[in-house]
Amino acid sequence: MNIRLEPLQSSHAGALYVLTDNNREYLRQWLPWLDHIQAQEDTERFIDKNRQQAALGKACNFAVFHNDSLCGVAGFHAINKAHRTGSIGYWLAESFTGKGIMLDAVSLLLRT
Repeated sequence: MNIRLEPLQSSHAGALYVLTDNNREYLRQWLPWLDHIQAQEDTERFIDKNRQQAALGKACNFAVFHNDSLCGVAGFHAINKAHRTGSIGYWLAESFTGKGIMLDAVSLLLRT
């Protein structure tokens, strides 16, 4: 499967906001933060915060691409290096579900 992960960057903001907004109703059941993303600037702030958290080693999120199309986000959250713990979070646009994309993306994530 043609899956690629890229560390979230400001260049992803426009496409990521559109993807989020177009999948709002589908994603709402799982993502409590969704209603706080009302404009591209909100996505830009999320990416900036993520980059700060990544620099501190506390979180690390990636844009997920399938066949060069942005289709979601996957990453590590609540990283605690001292205890060697963390959690994985992810979301995928509805039209990309059921294809094994996130399974492959998480496999890649675990190898980072």
